[in-house]
Amino acid sequence: MNVAIDNMFIQQKTTNIAAAANWLASQKRPPASVALTLQQRFCLTSEEALQAIQEARLIHARAM
Repeated sequence: MNVAIDNMFIQQKTTNIAAAANWLASQKRPPASVALTLQQRFCLTSEEALQAIQEARLIHARAM
């Protein structure tokens, strides 16, 4: 049962990172302190915020 709970937690975190990346990629003018904004807005850790920033950059690169 703990494995199921762990999997749900991991899935939620992955969803939050993806949502943060999509949000950031959609911003015309990103906030000055991007990582902190993502942490607060999407309940991410520092590492997760950095992952979201990397994903947002990839989204931008694919759009070009």
